[in-house]
Amino acid sequence: MNNLNLKKAEKVILNEKSLHPLATFQDYYKLTYQDFFGPAHLLQNEEKALDYLEKEVRNTNKFENYEYQDIGIINNFVRVNLKLVKEEKITIKGLFAALKNSVIKIDYATNEKWKQYCTQLYPLIQKIGSFEPNKKLFKQIKNNPPLVSHSKLFKDNYQPHYRIIHKPELKI
Repeated sequence: MNNLNLKKAEKVILNEKSLHPLATFQDYYKLTYQDFFGPAHLLQNEEKALDYLEKEVRNTNKFENYEYQDIGIINNFVRVNLKLVKEEKITIKGLFAALKNSVIKIDYATNEKWKQYCTQLYPLIQKIGSFEPNKKLFKQIKNNPPLVSHSKLFKDNYQPHYRIIHKPELKI
């Protein structure tokens, strides 16, 4: 793995801190996980994924203010706010196609690169976010990178209704 572009990483992390000042280390971990692995985990069953997306858009009325959030430290992913679908700026089918086109291949080597990425990135996150080291999460990362949800604090204070896609797939 190439060395991490720390300037780009710092920009993404500072943007997250600005958008979500109550984000916890878990939420930053989720952001970096999403940038590294993309949306593959959502598409293990495409029919269920599309159904869930349709229900989430239909049942949600409160969204974040941004249209998309650049989380691309290394893989050029963005969080696309589902309000764009609700406001009919993009279609569900268009977003779902972009989601499918954004899946990257994950293998053992990818997990090893992830561990290296974390080793480089997490000291910066801890410094900017003033977090104490999360030894439990670090131990899990060394064994197998866990997929996590946003923290309760995040969910209670923000509206995380988005999907992860490659930025070039964003057509608004």
